[in-house]
Amino acid sequence: KVEDPTMMRTVNWEPWPYLADLAHDFAVEREVIILKGKQLGLSVLVCGYSLWLILFHSNVKILFMSSSQDDSWKLLSKAQFIYKRLPPFLQKKQLLDRKDGISFDNDSEIKALASTAKAGTGWTGTLVVRDELDFHPYGKENFSNISPPIDAGMGKMIDLSTVDPWKDPSQSHFVERYLKAKSGESNAKPVFLSWGLRPHRDPILTNEEWFEQIIKKKYSPLEIAKLYPTTEEEALKPGST
Repeated sequence: KVEDPTMMRTVNWEPWPYLADLAHDFAVEREVIILKGKQLGLSVLVCGYSLWLILFHSNVKILFMSSSQDDSWKLLSKAQFIYKRLPPFLQKKQLLDRKDGISFDNDSEIKALASTAKAGTGWTGTLVVRDELDFHPYGKENFSNISPPIDAGMGKMIDLSTVDPWKDPSQSHFVERYLKAKSGESNAKPVFLSWGLRPHRDPILTNEEWFEQIIKKKYSPLEIAKLYPTTEEEALKPGST
């Protein structure tokens, strides 16, 4: 079960094809970098994957990083929501249940941190999730803090983000990481996800009607290109404010 706050309800998670493909990537790749449109269900997917690691393995250490402390707590709350609605036979004994971290009796945990200059220093673990990375104020500094432990072992990193419409792409740590993955300069797997991949966004309107009647009337062309891109080129094209 997952939350759907826009419709004020709890729903069954739907394994849309692009989410199933990503779940496979998470399992087989060391690093995945996802350039995406808004509201594609990826935060729920990374929370579900994180819980799978914890519930079916031991000594799992996971770090959720977001642009602010509040955003990192919100991401962790999605994992907590999913966990508390699992059948009892899948659950572990929970030792810690706080808004900034949860832990279990199999020596596994998830911590939620904001992107600060020193965030991730001294961390060693299994998985780092950097949610909406292009909006992190210290993304590049955090990368230097958390990458060495991943390089030295079997840890994983998932970077996911829309493109910040107001940031110069040449100054973007996320865009730099994505382009290096695309060119083969890094071992990370790049993934682009168009806004239109999600099967339905409105209970009445088709995706095309929703885009024309709501998105185009609400946002500037620059914001649409970055937050609801149809193509990778559109998302990465330098804009003008």
